[in-house]
Amino acid sequence: AVVSTQSTGVQNKCRKLPTGLKDWEAFLDLKKKIDDFNECCPLLEMMANKAMEKRHWQRIEDLTKFKFDIDSETFQLRDIMIATLLENKEDIEDICVAAVKERDIEGKLKQVIAEWSTQEFSF
Repeated sequence: AVVSTQSTGVQNKCRKLPTGLKDWEAFLDLKKKIDDFNECCPLLEMMANKAMEKRHWQRIEDLTKFKFDIDSETFQLRDIMIATLLENKEDIEDICVAAVKERDIEGKLKQVIAEWSTQEFSF
């Protein structure tokens, strides 16, 4: 949330630049990068959810054709930003939502197993 807020602040400063600068290619490139990053922020938050398991990351890798070395100590945000996230935004969102639902189902299944494992039946 902090990153998103700061990014929005940079976006607002960019909009307030003098009109003459807004035709420059450098301005247009910067504006696109900021806009793309702002669009990625909610997606990045979803991807950072603790429910995301290796299998979900593998699905995102298959989708984006990009390898995410999430177990590496040097794994950083810039590693994710290289991938084609926005091109696959809806599919990645679906994977992240599915991860949360799967975690909930797994939790309920563990409860059922724990409850039933202590039951004794007599015939």
